[in-house]
Amino acid sequence: MKSRFAVLAAFLGLMAFSSLARADVFSVSLDLPLMFDPKFSQSGTSAHPAATVSGYKVGVSLPFLVGLGMENYTAKLAKKEFGSPSDIDYKVTMYDLFVNLPIPIVNIALGVGAGTAAFGTDIGFKDANLMQYWASLGIPFGMLDVHVGLHSISGTHSSKVPGIGDAKVEATMTSLGVKIGF
Repeated sequence: MKSRFAVLAAFLGLMAFSSLARADVFSVSLDLPLMFDPKFSQSGTSAHPAATVSGYKVGVSLPFLVGLGMENYTAKLAKKEFGSPSDIDYKVTMYDLFVNLPIPIVNIALGVGAGTAAFGTDIGFKDANLMQYWASLGIPFGMLDVHVGLHSISGTHSSKVPGIGDAKVEATMTSLGVKIGF
């Protein structure tokens, strides 16, 4: 009798946890960047300016586990690394394609993105074409999901001045967000 009760309890427990593993038919997410850590390198020199970041990332997940996203944020780069009289705005716009992995208890999304970045002040470089890959890990709470994301970004700014080398940029960004599933 006790073993039947244990089996029934285990079965009901698995049923309860399996309901957490259901894929959302449709979901919307909003992320805010917490940290942007850039590194610029040019002809053997490199700059690793301190940066503060603001902006957003919006994502929409479709019924077949694939989603589309858009990121738009601005990082304020420390002026001392660029010889500028004031801090420099570094504006990033990215478009993402991602997949949601249907794993019980946690929500994992993996994505790639492409976009552009521009310096808010003319310091001699054209806009960069950027590529990124990212991952987010979320914990579901009913219809909500709270998640943290990590982005790895790279690209190259071409020089506007002949004879000056291109500037490569590599950056990591950390974000915190919430997703609502329907």
